[in-house]
Amino acid sequence: RRVHGELSKLLFLSSPSLALGTLSLQQVVPMEETSARKTSTHQPSMLPDTLINIVKAYLQRTSYEEVEMLELCGQMHGVALSLATDLETGLDAHAETENGQPFARRQVMYGANRRSVPPPKGFWELCWDAWGDFTLRILTLSAFISLGIGLGVEEDKSHSWIEGFAILMAVIIVVCVTATNDMQKEKQFRALNAVRNNRDVFVMRNGEKVPISVFDLQVGDVLLVDSGDDIPADALLISGFSVRSDESTMTGETDLIDKASLSDCLSKIRELRGETGVGAAQGKGHHAVPSPVLVSGTKVMEGTGRALIIAVGKNSEVGRAMSLMQQDAEATPLQMKLERIARDVGKLGLFAAVITVLVLYLRFLIECFGMNKYAFDNDSSPSELVRYFIVGVTIVVVAIPEGLPLAVTISLAYSVKKMLNDKNLVRRLQACETMGGANQICSDKTGTLTTNRMTVKRFYNGLELLFDKQNPQPTDFCPEAATMIAESVAINSTAFLTVIPTNEGLFVNHNGSKTECALLQLCQDIGKDYEKIRQSNESNIFKRYPFSSARKKMSTVLSNVPYHGNYRTYVKGASEIVLKNCKFYLNERGVRMDMTDTQRALINAEIEEFAKSALRTICIAYRDADANFDWDAKDDDGQPLAETELTMLGIAGIQDPVRREVPGAVRACQKAGITVRMV
Repeated sequence: RRVHGELSKLLFLSSPSLALGTLSLQQVVPMEETSARKTSTHQPSMLPDTLINIVKAYLQRTSYEEVEMLELCGQMHGVALSLATDLETGLDAHAETENGQPFARRQVMYGANRRSVPPPKGFWELCWDAWGDFTLRILTLSAFISLGIGLGVEEDKSHSWIEGFAILMAVIIVVCVTATNDMQKEKQFRALNAVRNNRDVFVMRNGEKVPISVFDLQVGDVLLVDSGDDIPADALLISGFSVRSDESTMTGETDLIDKASLSDCLSKIRELRGETGVGAAQGKGHHAVPSPVLVSGTKVMEGTGRALIIAVGKNSEVGRAMSLMQQDAEATPLQMKLERIARDVGKLGLFAAVITVLVLYLRFLIECFGMNKYAFDNDSSPSELVRYFIVGVTIVVVAIPEGLPLAVTISLAYSVKKMLNDKNLVRRLQACETMGGANQICSDKTGTLTTNRMTVKRFYNGLELLFDKQNPQPTDFCPEAATMIAESVAINSTAFLTVIPTNEGLFVNHNGSKTECALLQLCQDIGKDYEKIRQSNESNIFKRYPFSSARKKMSTVLSNVPYHGNYRTYVKGASEIVLKNCKFYLNERGVRMDMTDTQRALINAEIEEFAKSALRTICIAYRDADANFDWDAKDDDGQPLAETELTMLGIAGIQDPVRREVPGAVRACQKAGITVRMV
């Protein structure tokens, strides 16, 4: 009640005529009531401005304003009801399809998840922009002056117009070539950006996990987020495990920001208030209470979860930021140099022309009136004075190299065309001007130099290689190890495999982390169904220790399992990190053995051999515990005790094949004296 008036202003900042008390019953209802009600109309009712202001309140928070706003909106169930969605099953695409167009009304109300792009310029507008070059304007003025004098003053008019006409035609050619090149470049880059910005995200639709294009994301979608994911639209975290995001690109916060579900945020507020009163949670730092708001343009660094999309496209935070950053293209370095040359040459030519005309006029006056060499003739003398002026104009025209802009434009257009033939689409013309001087090329590895389709090529169990470069078989593993490896891989990942029929047969598509997909493929090859393993253990997940770039590993604790102690922690991560926490290993018969220093040295040597063969190494391990185990306890290094004293199941060597065209391209660069660096 205490924040009723203030939050009313925040919640409806863009609609002053609305007050909190005039909200429809669909927008603000008790959580108990909304959880029991079902959406019948499948039509959203919450205003876009309300959702935008929730995100704005988070970005401007001093304590937990956006949490209080969501509480007034009926918490997550109230927001979901107002958006005509379900927090578990997501949107119903069938119910919201009209005339074959899914979510048509929803897109009209909330917009599509596409960035606002200004309409392309027309040909004549591009011609006007091209003619804005200073050199071309001087040439145009010179051309008209030359034409005027040639046709109006010169006695022999049969050839006097040619020079001015030639200059004018050069200007027209330069303008048309530049405008045509800009138009083609703009068209190509609009098509390229549509492909470049497109990527798949995973959402819940009709109760099923499906991949969709980021452009098809709707307000009300339930988005599945995982460590390493970029947030494509503003969202509210529904549930999750230890979610932390990097918001430095949007808010400037250098530290990772904790995210939590709304219910957890409210619990934290009550915890901070304690027994000291309502305002005790205030003034403890603007991130003392975690927030459920996930801002578009940020990155999930740790954890997994589900989020409700509340703003897309131009209404999202990144969409509004991008619309403010749109600006016209700057002149290229060569164009700026040419403009400086044109100005300097023009000034020098104008100075020389003025001096020449003044000297000629002064000579005429001295000879005519001072020395009386000849009398002033009303018929011939004015023509003589005009001829002196023509000499000055000729100096100005000749001083400016009218062929230079044309030569530069044609050469740049030719360079763009040649690079396009080599599969290089040039967005900025200065790239053609500076590329010739490049002597260093820095390239990413995964997905650029490699195919980003990873495969397990080797597996070492601590005693021997179970398979090496050939397809693994179920007989390569003992039954106990195969079961535990499959459980660890299936539980400790969110990726999945889909089979797509092609002309060449069935193709297994990797969705999600490519490393996890390689391990899932290993499960399939040894006869284990990872989907059934996930479904059967979904209700047994007791705790997760999410992956992060600092930890380089992730763990999942299962409860109610038929193993020693009824609790088992499965760990998967970088081999050098996980191995040092392993105290045991499984032998070829599936019996747990103590890991001696000699055995550890042999395993490390095998890991080095994997690395020399350009294989990424992943260690899989587990630990059993009982109900009395302290799952929050940590050792002296800050690691959870659940991830210590592990039993190693094996080391997987994963290969990411190099693209076929890369070796030849690298050799060509080296032959040209260009150093290729992998970053």
